[in-house]
Amino acid sequence: MTGPAARLWPGRLPRGRRTHQTWFHGFRCLRIRWERRDDNHEAFLGLAVYLITHRHVKRLCQGF
Repeated sequence: MTGPAARLWPGRLPRGRRTHQTWFHGFRCLRIRWERRDDNHEAFLGLAVYLITHRHVKRLCQGF
């Protein structure tokens, strides 16, 4: 990112813009792979995706 926004937030994205890495911030064990087996890591990753999606859908449906 270049321009004045880069000077205001060095190393961060402006408010309102998120990446997939920030969504997984609460799932620390998924950012650093501790499991020895790939299938365990993939299962926890799928669970995290489900939980994140569920939270977003629940937040969107609150007004209905």
